This record gives sequence, C-alpha cells and structure tokens, in this order.
Amino acid sequence: MKSKYPFNSALQSLDNQPHGEYEEVEYYENERGVVFVHDMYKPYTEKELEIIRKADVVYAHPPTTVGMNVFAERAGVDRNGTWKEFLLAIRKMVLELNKPTWILSSVADSGILKPDRLRHIKLYDHKSTMAVWNDDGNYENIEQLTQGLQERYNSAYDFSCGYGSNVREFKYMIGSDIDKKCLGYIKQEILGGNNEQNHNTRHNAQQS
Repeated sequence: MKSKYPFNSALQSLDNQPHGEYEEVEYYENERGVVFVHDMYKPYTEKELEIIRKADVVYAHPPTTVGMNVFAERAGVDRNGTWKEFLLAIRKMVLELNKPTWILSSVADSGILKPDRLRHIKLYDHKSTMAVWNDDGNYENIEQLTQGLQERYNSAYDFSCGYGSNVREFKYMIGSDIDKKCLGYIKQEILGGNNEQNHNTRHNAQQS
C-alpha cells in the first residue's frame, strides 16, 4: 500500500511529485494552518518557535542521509552541515518543544536522537521504526499511526513537510521545509491559498 497523497521523495521512479507546477512560497498562513521555509541546520527564530509551539504533536518523516542531497539539489539550496548535526538539531527542537513526537528514524540514528522509545512499525510496504517522545501510543502501521494521531491531537508540526501528506488532515497543520515549491503545493492544494491574497513573503515568521 502506498500513500494516497503526493509526497516529496528522493526516488526518481516515483511519478507522484508535482514539484514543478507550483509557485515558490516562503511563508503562508490562514485559519487552516501555516507553512514557512526553514532549514534545520539553522536555529529557529523566536517567531518560528512561537508558530511551532502551537502544535499538539510533532509528526515527521525526515530524509535519509542520501536522500537529503537530492532534496537540497531539488530545492536549489546548499546542504550546510553533517548528518549528525541534522539529527542533533532535530533532538534540540524536540526537547525544546517537549511535545508528543513521532519521527521516522533508523535504529542507528536513534543513538543520536535518544528518544524515549523506538516503536517498530510498517511503513507502507516496508518495516521501519519511529523515534517516540512523550507518547505511549502503539500502532502497527503508518496508516494506524496517522489516523490515531489525528484522532488524539488537533494540530501537528512537520519540520520536513514536503507536500504536507503527514499533517494535511489535522484540524490545524504546521509545516516547514527547505523547498519553496513544496510549500507552494501546500498553500494551493491544502490551505486553499489560490483563492486568497498571495502571502508569498517571509512575513513576520522570519523575524527574530
């Protein structure tokens, strides 16, 4: 079983990536949610921290160390640090927010992330693991996990949101990514921004 929504993948074989069809968006917000450009190698601004603290849960499928180079090239940005630094930045964010958190992770990477526990789970057609903090829920597969989190929490934050597939069905979604065109997809297809005034600016979210 595959995701029913488009997702930003490093696998070239996938044909469900509408990447070139959308405008570049740096910041957009309405009553349904908010998206903004953010690179995990850089610290969050105070305004960005204010935004992500609105989330009830953090739920993310970050890239692998190999896929990360593909995503950076696709987004037209430089990769600014090591894989360990990326993982340490994730851990810092998780500890600072202190929210229920589910992050797709390898067993090896969990040694740096140091979650409360690892939960083995079926990710579509593959066995995988989730690093978990502040949550004792148990789910057998990714579909159950996503549905269960949606039932238990109103708002969710994904720090590598891509096309927003993880958080799009929460009542309020918060997403950040390095790829502005992915944010353009979310603005138009999930937040309905094509029917509203264009907020394609960094706005106050990028202010210290």
